[in-house]
Amino acid sequence: MLCGLTELDFTLVSGVGNYSEHKACVMSAAVACWRLSKGEPLGEATDEMECCCPVIRAFLIRLNDSRLWKNDGHRTEVLMPFVVRLAGTKNKDLEEKRAYILVDWSIRTITADAMERAKLPQQARTLREIEEITNSKQVPEAKKKCRAAADAADAAYAVYAAYDDAVAAAMAVAAMAVATYATYAAAYAVDAAAVAATRAVAATRAVAVRDGIITQCVAIIDRLISLT
Repeated sequence: MLCGLTELDFTLVSGVGNYSEHKACVMSAAVACWRLSKGEPLGEATDEMECCCPVIRAFLIRLNDSRLWKNDGHRTEVLMPFVVRLAGTKNKDLEEKRAYILVDWSIRTITADAMERAKLPQQARTLREIEEITNSKQVPEAKKKCRAAADAADAAYAVYAAYDDAVAAAMAVAAMAVATYATYAAAYAVDAAAVAATRAVAATRAVAVRDGIITQCVAIIDRLISLT
């Protein structure tokens, strides 16, 4: 969808931003894009977007405000391409599927990778070997394996935090079936994994680790948006 976004010349920042200052978060930029496409005035900045999938929205808000970014320019470069793709992603039939994709990814990819970087290869392998999580019936077994891995990683606080948030995501879906809660928890797992990675590797490798996590985030966002 074309919306004259380049004319807005937004910089993506933490928080909702201010259109008059050419600042927005990824979601408020998407709202501005949507308004312009309909010939409406920009109005005030908001991250509320009725036609965007709440699972995608929740994850993007947390990611936008995460500690992964070097600066606002870095955030803008990575997330701006998604702005024009968010309108029309709302689909009630896909929300639970998208939430489980994020739960599975946060456990078997992000948290497992954090443990690998913290020099806990067995724990990483345990998480990666969990069967793909697609429904609530799989959560108890996944939780059991995550707990065993986390117990071994207890000394690595940031890694444990990444695990804890990932399991919170799975439990949110299983116990409450509220996609937004699961999505936020998955995004917190990304944040915790970034901290774990930074602490676990030499400073000279920290940038490469962060960029790897961002690449994984970009891939999962693209997958969620493209899901039909």
